[in-house]
Amino acid sequence: MAYLEFKFEDEITKYIREQELATSLKFVTLGKDKSFGQNDAQPLARKKLSWESKSIPFNGVPFQVVGTKTYECHQGKDRQTKAKEKYAAERDKKELEDHAFVKRRKLAQNTKKVDCKAIINIAQVIRFPDFKIEESTVRSKKEASQTLKAALSETPSSVKAEVVYCVRFPSLSEHSSHAVVGEAAYVREAVDARLREKIEQLTLSGVRKMTEMKCHLNTFVVEELFHGEQPPPPTRRRYYPTDSDIRNVMFKTKQATRDSNIDRPYEGPSVRGKKRSSRKLLRLRRQCAGYLKEITELTYHLQEEQYVTGLSSQLRSVLLDMKAHVPQDKGLPLTFSPSKRKAEMDMDLIPTKSASHPFTDGVEQYTEDIVSVDTLLALSLG
Repeated sequence: MAYLEFKFEDEITKYIREQELATSLKFVTLGKDKSFGQNDAQPLARKKLSWESKSIPFNGVPFQVVGTKTYECHQGKDRQTKAKEKYAAERDKKELEDHAFVKRRKLAQNTKKVDCKAIINIAQVIRFPDFKIEESTVRSKKEASQTLKAALSETPSSVKAEVVYCVRFPSLSEHSSHAVVGEAAYVREAVDARLREKIEQLTLSGVRKMTEMKCHLNTFVVEELFHGEQPPPPTRRRYYPTDSDIRNVMFKTKQATRDSNIDRPYEGPSVRGKKRSSRKLLRLRRQCAGYLKEITELTYHLQEEQYVTGLSSQLRSVLLDMKAHVPQDKGLPLTFSPSKRKAEMDMDLIPTKSASHPFTDGVEQYTEDIVSVDTLLALSLG
């Protein structure tokens, strides 16, 4: 194992990435405190003082823990067993139903998890170097702690404090039940994030054939990722993903953009959170449009004049409220609004009585004209 110190959190992320590339390993986040990563962390007189922890060996300097973060090997403990069992039960239930076919895959191993114990422990601490002790005894620790707490209570500005990130990295021997180097380890490698981004970009640009995609990726690896260097061997799955890896990324990319009816430039994986928010907004817009469409269809069946008068007033209030929330000051065109001439023509539309039907003879029928939401509002305000 190794104990290292870093000044910034970005340095830790960079170091972990370098270790992953050198050893063919992959670490995933296991847990993180809400207070971890605070830039304005300050020492507190009532907060617990520590002298050592999982991430920090004893060196005689007291510290206060701001927050912790833990990574584990991606082949560690399987934490989705209950979800997998539930899925298997639902799949078996479907197979017992009539006319149901469930596609199964033949897997030599149903999971990559092998309960590996390798863990990275990170602690963000506030350290007090002026109160360092020489010996790890109960008496010296107690005296130094009392002096430090008194100083923090009386004159906290006079206490020298420094914020550092202390990290404990596991050794290769701590990884169990799986290979860490060599071709056996390459089989379980995750696709490099830069390659995933490249696949997404090529998919959005129109690349669909697997042979064309792999040709672009090989060129990207040789000429950009390892320009002027010896490229990795073709057995490295991180840089030479399988057809299944590429196909999965392409499918997810097309799935994310399938529902969008607006051409947007490629934004990359760094704004996936914003994309999820945009998709949620799109769903809400469709929900509102569905309500308005149903209102449009039901309006022609209303018979009470008093109710229609109140409805017209309510719709007018909704319209004015919507206009207040539309960013017209930014020059955004309202592409779905009908032209003025079309609105005037739609006002002349009157539901007419349809011809008698052999199965509904004697019952009044009205044609359901499909009109836009803006036409409904125009009719209501007319």
